[in-house]
Amino acid sequence: MDPPLRTTTIEHASPRTGTTTTHLGTLGLDGRDADRPRRVDASRNRERILAAAGRALAERPADATMEEIATAAGVGKGTLYRNFSGRAELARALLDERARRTQAAVLHDAAPATGGDTGTRLAHVLSTLLDFTLENLDLLCIAEETPAPERRASGAYLWQRQVVAALLREAAEGGAPVDVDHLADGLLALVQPDLVRHQVRSMGLPRARIRSGLVRLTRAALAPEDGAPAANR
Repeated sequence: MDPPLRTTTIEHASPRTGTTTTHLGTLGLDGRDADRPRRVDASRNRERILAAAGRALAERPADATMEEIATAAGVGKGTLYRNFSGRAELARALLDERARRTQAAVLHDAAPATGGDTGTRLAHVLSTLLDFTLENLDLLCIAEETPAPERRASGAYLWQRQVVAALLREAAEGGAPVDVDHLADGLLALVQPDLVRHQVRSMGLPRARIRSGLVRLTRAALAPEDGAPAANR
């Protein structure tokens, strides 16, 4: 059963533009309608497929095939492909519930009610997204077996961008010299699976070092320019 939808609101008060309000909720990673009913047999087949895919992709993320997953699930290839178009869609479905839990944590981190300043809340949001990437790295890399432009247009990425951009707008209204549209993508690039995989597996960077570097870069991005008054630090 999907966790209930959670929302938060971020308001940016400005003497120039008044108050702008951004409402944020959760979004399933696989893009499906959580309330859409399924036949009992279809639900059973889906559960068997996902269980088999979870085992196969955990053991051999690079080369587990759709045919092997269908055999392990005890379903025909036609049934498998009617439910999932390929490995990427299977991975997104496996990640869906985990993504919803992470999004709920992100909404908590982003909420003004947590009491932190904008920089602190943004650092917490990005750290939570980084932890999700680190904990699900293989599945996320499989889920992104699509061209980069398509990934940037996915619902999951756009949701992350909306949260980060809302906090950057809040910082900008408080006087931080940030280009919201540019910086939102720049900060999110630091938690994307391809870069994190390179840092962990090719460079051998410890997770703690990646996390502390992310926090420092986030803080530096919101720091006032030389000679400007501090705001939202």
